[in-house]
Amino acid sequence: MKYFAALNWLVFVALETFAQVALKLAAVDSDAASSLSGWIAALASNGWFQASLTADVLNFFAWMTILRRLDLSLAVPLSSLCYFAIVIVSTLLLRETVSVPQVVGLGLIGVGIILVAGLEGAETDTADPDNGGRS
Repeated sequence: MKYFAALNWLVFVALETFAQVALKLAAVDSDAASSLSGWIAALASNGWFQASLTADVLNFFAWMTILRRLDLSLAVPLSSLCYFAIVIVSTLLLRETVSVPQVVGLGLIGVGIILVAGLEGAETDTADPDNGGRS
């Protein structure tokens, strides 16, 4: 069960990261100077935009699986792991730069994830086992 949960989180982060990078590539390819209807039509036929939408749809199912097994109060903070993956991938693939304030912000997010996950783990240890593990 632990491996399934870890795999599900890996799929979730990978799909979310891919969706964001594909959306960025679609935006770069788009011609926002054209008319609104022309821009929308061009965007709808853009392969990167279609790939992003597909990844988002698939990610919806990964997220629903996560929410079935995890409290929302823990799942949402843990979903911030996507920020790290997106920054890493955009730096490596898109050659974007990361500033010191961004690194500090990611560090603070990381500390928050650790605190929330640690607090949740401590609460689960003392939770009522007859109540599905919830206190």
